[in-house]
Amino acid sequence: MVKEFTFPRYENDPNFPTYAFRQHSLSYSEKTRRLTMYLAKGGVLKSHFEGKMPGFLSLVHPDQGKFREYVASDWVLCAIAEMNWVNILTALRGPVNEEGLTNLDMLAIAYFETIPGIWQTVVKDERYPDGALKDWAANNATIFIENCQGRVYGISPLYTFVRGCLETAMAAVDWKRLEESLGEEE
Repeated sequence: MVKEFTFPRYENDPNFPTYAFRQHSLSYSEKTRRLTMYLAKGGVLKSHFEGKMPGFLSLVHPDQGKFREYVASDWVLCAIAEMNWVNILTALRGPVNEEGLTNLDMLAIAYFETIPGIWQTVVKDERYPDGALKDWAANNATIFIENCQGRVYGISPLYTFVRGCLETAMAAVDWKRLEESLGEEE
């Protein structure tokens, strides 16, 4: 049975997605810092950003979108780093045994299965094939996130993969803790 993935604690925060959002909020720009602190004090940080982050992947918004791009990139790359790539590679080689796999692992498997022959090409002649697969997924996700023009062309396997990683990370954010810590900053 597939388990629901849970991000581990990160430094003094409940998890990395919470930490990353806080760090970007405090260091991006004075305007962003003031906005996030204002929203945190009002208790509406979650409702403000939660509705905007999934839509980020289909927006071409160069100014305010950069902050969300940095947060989304950190969240997606963290999700990719937390996937069990040894188990993913084993499952791709078949047959898929869901024992020990998480919903994030299954997301990666589904992504690679939609592109015939790609995972075999990526791992061919690699000393650490699971690492090569992880790096390939991270590189493609980064290119996708940074290419705001490319994101508007519709749903693709990469879009589905990146959005699944983003939604998993966003669901893990401890918004209450984030609001408390940001509200104390000023």
